[in-house]
Amino acid sequence: MHMILTIFLSIFLFGGNSVTSVLDRVDSIIESNPDSAYVMLSELDRSSMSKKEAARFAVLYSMALDKKYIDVASDSVIRDAVHYYLHHGDADYRMRAFYYQGLVSQNAGDIDSAMESYVRAEHYGRKSGNQRMRGRVYMGLQNLHWSLFDIQNASVEAKKAAECFLAAGDPSR
Repeated sequence: MHMILTIFLSIFLFGGNSVTSVLDRVDSIIESNPDSAYVMLSELDRSSMSKKEAARFAVLYSMALDKKYIDVASDSVIRDAVHYYLHHGDADYRMRAFYYQGLVSQNAGDIDSAMESYVRAEHYGRKSGNQRMRGRVYMGLQNLHWSLFDIQNASVEAKKAAECFLAAGDPSR
C-alpha cells in the first residue's frame, strides 16, 4: 500500500514524463517564484535528460540564477543550450539562450561577446511573443551602450525595453 501511494504521489507531482513536466512547471512559476523554481531545478536528475530537455534546463537554470541575483561569469551552464538552440527550438527559447549567454559574457567583462549575444537574442525576440523577455534583451543592450558611454543608443534601447514591459503588463519597469 505504501509503495502504491508513493507511485501515485510521484505521478501526481511530476506527471508522466517527469523531466518535461518539471520543466513545464518551472517555466510557469519562474517569474513569480524563482526560489521554488531554483529548488525544483536543483533536484532534477540530469543524467537521463535528452538534449532538448538539457538545453531547456540550462536556460531555465540560468534564468533562476539570475532571478536569485547570482551573477555567473562562466558559460558552463548556458553553453550547451546555445549550441542546441542554434539549430533547434522555438524563437522564445532561442532568445532566452542568447540573452543569458550575453549576460554571462557581460558579467565576465566581455562586452563584444555580450553585444553579439544580445543582438542574436533580439533577432529571435522579434519572432517571439514573450514581451517580458524581449524587454530584458533591450535592457541588456541598454546597459552595454551605457557602459560604452553611447547615451543615444542606450536611450533608444531603454525606450524599446519600456514598450515591451508595458506590453507584458509590467509598468513598474
